[in-house]
Amino acid sequence: MAAWQTLMVSTPGLALVAPMAAGALAILRWGISRHDAQFAKRKEFLQNWKDPDALDDLSIEVLVRQLTGTYLPALLVRRVCRRKRSEITKTLMSLATIWSLVDWHSDSGTASWKKSARSHPVRFAKGLLLTMAYFSLGTLGATALTFVILKQPAMIIAFGSAAWGLLLIGLAFAALWTAEPWETAAKSSDALLDLANDETPLFDLKCTSCTLQSQT
Repeated sequence: MAAWQTLMVSTPGLALVAPMAAGALAILRWGISRHDAQFAKRKEFLQNWKDPDALDDLSIEVLVRQLTGTYLPALLVRRVCRRKRSEITKTLMSLATIWSLVDWHSDSGTASWKKSARSHPVRFAKGLLLTMAYFSLGTLGATALTFVILKQPAMIIAFGSAAWGLLLIGLAFAALWTAEPWETAAKSSDALLDLANDETPLFDLKCTSCTLQSQT
């Protein structure tokens, strides 16, 4: 303990970064606990899911939210499940990922891109820029924290550098989170929405693949 205290006093940068690192570790543990909770929800989904034509709309939407984390319209879910040879779980997860970029028209039962996402080049560009921002901001943030630890600057400089480092890393993860729907939308082009709007009667009424092919 005495050696640790001596190290902290002799290394002001480390004394500043250490509690911040402890906070980051707490956030990591919180993220792991959320992952475990999501796994439990998906397990409950598998236990309660059955033929979607035997479930009411509310049950479908709540159960699918347990699987994907997003409320998807029951009509859309039934369409996806009724299509043979389709990757049910992957399709639902992809639709959930891009759902913030989609307008659902309940009167006609169709989905369309929001105005900001209608152009494929725009979707691709936004996904690429946000991914680049993630790497750039993350690198700058890590560099700032490394500077504090290795160079041991004066306390005021160390505090400012550490604060900026943590802010940049936080912005990097925000960019990564925001990039995911744009990247998925760019990769799928219009295929996902075409599938969501397709009422071609390729029926598999039992929809056993919804559970048996689950990738959870």
